Amino acid sequence: MGNYQITVARSCDWETVYAAKLTCFPFERRDYKPFAQGRLCLCPEGLHVQLISFEVKPLAAGSVPESSCLTLALGEGGRAPVLRITADSTGRALAWLGDAPVEAPEITPFAGEDLQGIYWGVKYCLGQERLGQVFARPLEAGRTIWGNLVTSCLGGDKPFFGTLYPTIPQGGWLEKAPELGEMELVEF
Repeated sequence: MGNYQITVARSCDWETVYAAKLTCFPFERRDYKPFAQGRLCLCPEGLHVQLISFEVKPLAAGSVPESSCLTLALGEGGRAPVLRITADSTGRALAWLGDAPVEAPEITPFAGEDLQGIYWGVKYCLGQERLGQVFARPLEAGRTIWGNLVTSCLGGDKPFFGTLYPTIPQGGWLEKAPELGEMELVEF
């Protein structure tokens, strides 16, 4: 598996941004592995995030971890703190920087249908100030950072856990960073 490439551009055009397909389902023995993908685009105002899950009826349980969720994890690598944002189909979200809860960005939920099927998703932007809490120096083309994308549902009749880069979920995994893979920033 190669590195995911984060698009660096003057403005975000989702049609030109590389899609990351979440295909690692380490414990899934059944056929229920809902297709999910993510797109990341770095613009002058910050990092735009679009996460999509092709679930016809996402579970919207009483809490974020029990619901169908999409998670972004980003970090500098090594022992630096990792930023994790988990959101469900209603736009509810939880966020952590390292082990400490932090305010989640403003989440915009969306849903639709295309040739691949019915989907739901979330989008948001991590501003430069938030990125500065995670990364020691500004993000720019040519740089490599660390991250992972997760699709999960801990409740309901069909729980699942899938990722972009292989990781093994452990108890309380939402409060801990998943294993991270390299993400290269590439100018479009």
